[in-house]
Amino acid sequence: MPVAPSTATVPRVVLYSRVGCCLCDEAERALTEAGRRFEVFFEVVEVDVVGGEALQRFGDHVPVLEIDGEVVLRHRIDAGSLNRCLRGRLAGLGTGLGWRARLAARLLPWSSRRGRG
Repeated sequence: MPVAPSTATVPRVVLYSRVGCCLCDEAERALTEAGRRFEVFFEVVEVDVVGGEALQRFGDHVPVLEIDGEVVLRHRIDAGSLNRCLRGRLAGLGTGLGWRARLAARLLPWSSRRGRG
């Protein structure tokens, strides 16, 4: 299961789910595909396994997608809604493949001019 690197510029994406939940399985498949497309790492938290606050907070109301601590999608998380959500969240960094490279170029503008006469 991929985990987000500890960098302030990389969004922290968490999918809260439960064991045996078909909607959760569908959401995880959609998130895996979107993660590849948008180069986003995510974490899956099984609320009935970890218990505690996650179980109290979400209980049977899963799947829940949280980005940077904010609940952005819940229950039916399909590829379309997930793509729209991630595209909107990553708009400031650029969307689609290579957003990390665009972010690096924005943070280090001289790097894009390197090697040019």
